[in-house]
Amino acid sequence: MPTLAEKWIEEGIQQGLRRGLERGAHRAVVEVLETRFGVVPASVTQALAQVPGEDVLSMLLKRAVSVESLEAFRADLQKALS
Repeated sequence: MPTLAEKWIEEGIQQGLRRGLERGAHRAVVEVLETRFGVVPASVTQALAQVPGEDVLSMLLKRAVSVESLEAFRADLQKALS
């Protein structure tokens, strides 16, 4: 049976992995938007940094690939943050 310290270490590792995955997903969304629309405003990257959870980020990544404009993506992002 793991000790309390070992449990805390494991929880810390899991949190770190989740944060790393989220940062990677944030970056992937920004890169797709940059590729498709050019410079991505800081307001969009800052709003993306506020998006919690991998599921929402995954949905936003899919939208970034298919959305017709950066303004339409912004609207989707605002909905995701609401």
